[in-house]
Amino acid sequence: MLNSAMIDLLGVSLWETLYMVVISTILSYAVGLPIGVVLNITGKDGICRNRVINSILGVIVNIFRSIPFLILLIWMIPVTQAIVGTMVGPTSVIVPLVASAAPFVGRMVESSLSEIDGGVGLGNIAEVSAAGVDIAVAGSAVYGAEDVGQRVKELVARMG
Repeated sequence: MLNSAMIDLLGVSLWETLYMVVISTILSYAVGLPIGVVLNITGKDGICRNRVINSILGVIVNIFRSIPFLILLIWMIPVTQAIVGTMVGPTSVIVPLVASAAPFVGRMVESSLSEIDGGVGLGNIAEVSAAGVDIAVAGSAVYGAEDVGQRVKELVARMG
């Protein structure tokens, strides 16, 4: 059943698969991480709100996330040919893999950054407010309290 040629072919195929997965993962994070950061900081609660940039980038991300991989693979053949120099083989598949995975990474990064607790509590809200902050993320300070309503009132009072 398994002769030496088949075992050799299996080894080569395993190597090519690992190569495609590792390289495309690294490149997807290299592209998707900045996309996610830009989406987060230009969003409605971001530190550098910019509705135009956020909307345009969001539409591009949503379009690429919605394209099935096989269609994207065929659609990107000219781009792959220009970047890699070939349209067949494991190296050529990395380009559409990155194009399909980077938007997912970007949304994941955006979502993860928006869930970070700001670390604001009763002990430091006055200093945070004095530094010019007008929106404070005090998730654990509020939801860790026994009386959430009372804690919000205390935080707002200390903001001045």
